[in-house]
Amino acid sequence: LQDGGLTVRLPPGGGVPEDILVAGKGLVASGQLHNEPDGSLRYEIVFASAGLDQVLVLPEYLVLKIRRVQPGLTPAGSGRTYRLGAGDKIRISVEGQQDLLSDVVVNSNGMISAPLVGEVTAAGWTVQEVGEEVARLLAANFLVDPRVDVQVTEYNSQWVLVTGQVMRPGRVSLRGGTTLKEIIAEAGGFTLIVGQQIRVVFNPEAGAGGRESEVVNRLEVEAGLTHTIPKHGSIIHVEKVAYAFIQGEIVSSGKVELEPGMTLLKAIAIQGGLTEWANRKEIRILDGVEGGKAKVYNLKRIQAQKVPDPVLEEGQMIIVPRRFL
Repeated sequence: LQDGGLTVRLPPGGGVPEDILVAGKGLVASGQLHNEPDGSLRYEIVFASAGLDQVLVLPEYLVLKIRRVQPGLTPAGSGRTYRLGAGDKIRISVEGQQDLLSDVVVNSNGMISAPLVGEVTAAGWTVQEVGEEVARLLAANFLVDPRVDVQVTEYNSQWVLVTGQVMRPGRVSLRGGTTLKEIIAEAGGFTLIVGQQIRVVFNPEAGAGGRESEVVNRLEVEAGLTHTIPKHGSIIHVEKVAYAFIQGEIVSSGKVELEPGMTLLKAIAIQGGLTEWANRKEIRILDGVEGGKAKVYNLKRIQAQKVPDPVLEEGQMIIVPRRFL
């Protein structure tokens, strides 16, 4: 995989670890299993600060040995599509030439100072392209068939802003194909009052009319099911949990956590249903704003699908009155 991982193809009937994160002992970020049309399986594994060290093919098993990479360096293959920018720090090494090992920073002009060869363009290039250019210059005047490796040691030029219900709000550096799940992890994970929605604004400087945004379900992010890739300058806002409140002739009064699309019928069911004395024809919903108006709903007509089941909003109060004989 481009972003530091691999794809394993298994025959029909093959199996994978139930919990790849546990099996990977902290060296694996995610694992997604896909069923192919021919019955085979495709297992995509993304590493977390690790690289593939060895593959053992046994009669009944395929064993992947994963090694942790040097702290501060990118995993093998990670961020290979990342385009360098001003402020990024990279490490240049030449095989067999320890004295040429150097740590450099991309300057404001987009250049780096490479060992022996001097200034080399880096901004807008991938680490692979920079390595190839340094190797070409070294081969022209200094070394025979040099093998140059370039790795990013510190990402500074591209970032997103994470706000809302995360443990450490603020800027998070992008590392080339950084997923939404990885960004949330870098921000310390979710708080205890996190809601169901995460809003990603891709172009916050374009003004209200030109902003491109997407609302993502938090559960999909946690499961690694979303393919949203925020770009430089995006704002990621994690919503707090939203509640509506219900009281009166209901088995369990109190607050109801609002999931996307939560309706009156669903809220009543979650709270255990109505009591036998509930007036089903005059259930009132008060808006959550001061001075808001109350709307009256006939639950029997909603259940008969004669009128729509209203979607609840944050702060609304549901009042189930008592019927009188």
